Amino acid sequence: MTVAALAVAVTGCESDNNPYGPAYRTVHHTIIGAYRPLELLRRQVPHLPDDFLPLPPGSDVRLVFGSIQNLSSRLTLTGFGPGGTTFDTRLYGSWEYDVGARRITMKIDPSATTDGFETVLQVTLLDRWVRIQGVAEIGGRLVPLDLGKSLVEAAEGGGGGGPANRVSAR
Repeated sequence: MTVAALAVAVTGCESDNNPYGPAYRTVHHTIIGAYRPLELLRRQVPHLPDDFLPLPPGSDVRLVFGSIQNLSSRLTLTGFGPGGTTFDTRLYGSWEYDVGARRITMKIDPSATTDGFETVLQVTLLDRWVRIQGVAEIGGRLVPLDLGKSLVEAAEGGGGGGPANRVSAR
């Protein structure tokens, strides 16, 4: 190998340290961000699909897929707690994206309120939205996850949360 060829190879590795290549990096950054239930987002963005799976009334799910494949979430599930109370917890873990299958595998770490679990969500790219769908077993019950996030802010460098995903920090 010549010195020039070696220099080009080293420079190429330095400028793209993503082992999966540019196509993965592009999709990876599309996935990153905060997701909310489509039923809640639909109140502010009426052109979203209307075939979503609703959560029990009064429930909410927030998933945040981080750029280093970390995952944090906030779950409020009405009737899922002991004796029909509200199950309210935060979960943490990691995620992986299968580009070919367009699927996210979420791996949730065990916590004081729930066992660890793993679930797979299907990814659909809508016009200016990302939709993720699946079912997770949480606390021994199946919870439909039909979540979305805007890509509008992602294009503007804001992380893809979108105005419809902003929730008060209360």
